[in-house]
Amino acid sequence: MDQELAAPDDRAAPEAAVLALSALIDAAEALQAAHLPGLRLLAQGLDLGAIDLPEPARPTRAPAQLGVLASLYLVQELEPLVRASERIAALWSSGAVSVALPKLEPLLKKLWKERRQRLSGDERRALLAQAFDPQDFEPALARLCDALVVLADNAGQHDVREEVGLQHAAQGLLEIAASRLEGMLLQAADELLGQLRSALQLLGDRTLQTAFGVRDLHGLVRAALVHEREVLGDLRQRFDRARAGSQVLMWLAQAAQHGFAIAPADPALQTLIAAAERWRLSAQGARPAVMNLAVLEAA
Repeated sequence: MDQELAAPDDRAAPEAAVLALSALIDAAEALQAAHLPGLRLLAQGLDLGAIDLPEPARPTRAPAQLGVLASLYLVQELEPLVRASERIAALWSSGAVSVALPKLEPLLKKLWKERRQRLSGDERRALLAQAFDPQDFEPALARLCDALVVLADNAGQHDVREEVGLQHAAQGLLEIAASRLEGMLLQAADELLGQLRSALQLLGDRTLQTAFGVRDLHGLVRAALVHEREVLGDLRQRFDRARAGSQVLMWLAQAAQHGFAIAPADPALQTLIAAAERWRLSAQGARPAVMNLAVLEAA
């Protein structure tokens, strides 16, 4: 880690992957901030026992559940970033990182000082596993993405059968969210998303990447977790899945207010279909399904 630092021009601009993930975290934070307070209030009300509170209407409750599900999904898929940032903070504290990092020093100090006040890695992963059990969540998201992709060849026209299938798949994800998003998971949602943002801020720094002898975010995560390769898999594919899946879930949170209805002629639908197909490919490692490829190219 004593390698010569790259010239300033080489590290001046953040890489595209960092910018894309930062934008997704921004969107997730906005969605969570809009819905989480009401969902927490509902959860507290349901614990009051003797007070008979009216059941909120589904259009109020559904977006809140799905909105938090969307943000936590991003944390779940990008959890290796948080793990890598914790490892780097430990290395820095021990003196193993000998390159001066004046811009990052406040963040590194904060991460190390507050390590025992935050959720531990085991606690974080246990909470996320509560919402994203691969036995039911991934199949449910796969059904939703399948239902979106089949809309690609409708030429901007309604197809009642396919749209009912989409609504049915969306309702399945809503039921999962309703049964999982409660208690400690809701209380920790802000902290979990904050940990992810801090991790991206740290790992996206060009000077730190150069100190570890790598050229990008993916390389730094792999370097930090060199002894934990089993948790990484295909890292780029995992990042693609995180971006595509969160886009689908964020749309779902907004569409829940209108019964998961779609506007076939809306160009945004084509972008959504492309995200659904990208999630399918990254999650399954399959070749592209037979569909209108112009849709993917235009998105």
